[in-house]
Formats: sequence, C-alpha cells, structure tokens
Amino acid sequence: MYFLVSHPNKDWHITEIAKNAGENVRKENAPHIIDEKTLGQLWKECKDCQAEIDEAEESKSNKGSEWVDRIRQKQEKIFSEINSVTDVTGKRRRFRTPETQAKERISKRIDRALDQLKEHSEDAARHFRNSLSPLNSYTIAYRPNPKPDWHFK
Repeated sequence: MYFLVSHPNKDWHITEIAKNAGENVRKENAPHIIDEKTLGQLWKECKDCQAEIDEAEESKSNKGSEWVDRIRQKQEKIFSEINSVTDVTGKRRRFRTPETQAKERISKRIDRALDQLKEHSEDAARHFRNSLSPLNSYTIAYRPNPKPDWHFK
C-alpha cells in the first residue's frame, strides 16, 4: 500500500506492485485447456482402449502381450491428458495464472492493512478504501480526492 500511496494518480499493474513488495511473479504459458467436446472424445477413446484390452484378454487373441501393452500405454496417455484438466472426481480444474494469484494476494494484503488501519482510524481507512481503485483488479491506483497534504520519508 505504501508503494501505491507514494505514487498517487498512477495506474500500476499487479505484477509491478508485487515486484515492489518483493514477490517474484512467474511468467508461465497459459494452462492446458480442453473443451467439453474434446474431453468427451478422450473419455470415449479411453473406453475403446479398455474394450480392446478386455476383448484381447478374454479371447486370448493372437495379438499378443506387446499389442496389449501398446494399447495400455495409449490409454495411460489419454488418462494423463484427462487428469491434466480434471480433478480426482472428474470435475474441471480451476486454473489460475501466476498473475491472477498475485492479484488475489495483493488484494488480500491491502484489505488486511485497511482492516488494521480501521481499528486505529476509521476516517483514514475510509479515505484509502475510497481512493484505492479498483482493489481486486490487475491494475490498481491510489487516487486521493481530496488530496491530503502528506509527506513520506
């Protein structure tokens, strides 16, 4: 919060605020996302693999164990793909980028600081709540209105 108050009327991206607070926000590629149609196709492929394995094992087919092993490996790769986007119950995973995580952390820190300030001065806490905008955003600014006559060391 000190950083924002020290630079009034300037929009700061959450990564700049986090960096100034001593955090290192990692830059990562977007998470691997699969649409519902593709996910359904993957589940179908997985079931088809299992059906082929079951059929080969029941009929003691001539396809051999190497063929069954290749189908199992294919099935494991499909499961891995499915597991990358779903949790153990089959529900979609919630993906949060490092920037989103930083935004949530910084917003919580500012909220806590304002709550602590409110215990000592409700007027000061109200001033900052009204002047910091928007709090839960990727860009935050301190825009005091009216501007107080404060000096920082």
